[in-house]
Amino acid sequence: MLRDIFSIFATNLIVNLSTIIIVAIAPWFLSTEGLSQFVLIIAATMFGHMVLDFGLNISAVKKYAEARNSSYLSILLTSKFVILVISLLSLPFMLSGGKVQFWAVAVLCAATMNWWTGLRTFEQAKQNYDAYSKANLKFAISRLFMGLIGLTSGDWLITSLAFFVGPALVVLIFEYNLVTTHLVPIKKSYIISLFKYSAFLHLDSIFHGAAMYLPQVFIASRLGATEIGTFGLIMSFAAPLSLVNASLRAYLLPRICTGDIQGRTLLVNPKFPIGLLALLLATGGGLMLASAILDFLYGANYPQLSKMFVVYMAFSILSITVSLFNIEVHRLGMIRLYATIRGISFTILLFLLWQYGTNFQSIVWIASTMFLAVEFLQAVNVRWFASKEFAAKGKCEIAETGRFQPGANSSSR
Repeated sequence: MLRDIFSIFATNLIVNLSTIIIVAIAPWFLSTEGLSQFVLIIAATMFGHMVLDFGLNISAVKKYAEARNSSYLSILLTSKFVILVISLLSLPFMLSGGKVQFWAVAVLCAATMNWWTGLRTFEQAKQNYDAYSKANLKFAISRLFMGLIGLTSGDWLITSLAFFVGPALVVLIFEYNLVTTHLVPIKKSYIISLFKYSAFLHLDSIFHGAAMYLPQVFIASRLGATEIGTFGLIMSFAAPLSLVNASLRAYLLPRICTGDIQGRTLLVNPKFPIGLLALLLATGGGLMLASAILDFLYGANYPQLSKMFVVYMAFSILSITVSLFNIEVHRLGMIRLYATIRGISFTILLFLLWQYGTNFQSIVWIASTMFLAVEFLQAVNVRWFASKEFAAKGKCEIAETGRFQPGANSSSR
């Protein structure tokens, strides 16, 4: 277990380090306007690939964990490859200028990242973490070298394509056998089953992704290039936190979907409060150090970076910690309620930012607070449904055997 988590974390760290390095040195290669375009492309790409995913990544892992049928993974890879091919139609529009050019680049980058995440999901579902980690390494090394080449051009468009499309194409070449040898015949019933679940998961992903990047939309529309660049740097430097979250989720999702791990067992573990306290103390010290370093390196050009980074990161760490217990929503099958709450919270966030997001500080504070509030509300709902299920299974076991073993592993399937 620890070896797999460490392997996933280490290679995810390398991927994010390659990202941080490119973004960190970008201000020395790109103009202020070019940097703002580059970070907006990053935001549009990360949100865009969530839209194009249609909830298939998590749905495929869930369905494969339940049925152990590779048809679900074939649907995943085939769907994402078709989307990638269609996105190539955006190439001619990159010769245009203005918004058309921007969105043409964003579409191709998003489709490419959608394909890349599909390859990693395949290995995640199979719980083949060695292959998962090797794909990460290939992507990270390619991104670092191609990103550096892109930056030397001084052009945000070339840098964006080198940053997103280049590394994914390298991995595609290495992973070609995966696509051609692991596809199995697909039945209509499997397609319906997968997309029926993914539809609500897709809505949840869209609302979640839109909420994450909604602050940047308001910053871009109401503030200047400096604030756009500042928030882009915050998001990029927060990447190590995202990789911790992604690493844990990559390991926990297939096991939680099969019922091998349940949130209740984590909460009653006596080591949990000790670990949580240690995490909070380490986080506090790390954020203070990071704030001082960022102020020293970027304070002259981006004066609000260091303080707002601490605010954003502090709330994000708490939000992600709570959200890990919400993975159990997929085992419980309550994705409709989950997506509904996410949609309502997005509407509230949109209203608050529209009314009160008048400067950089207020936008960051409002968004960060809402992220934590939503995850806490979702956690309350998940724990309530899990408790009902646990109580119902206890009654059934007592009725059948005359006794109840709370520690016994059971699945909701």
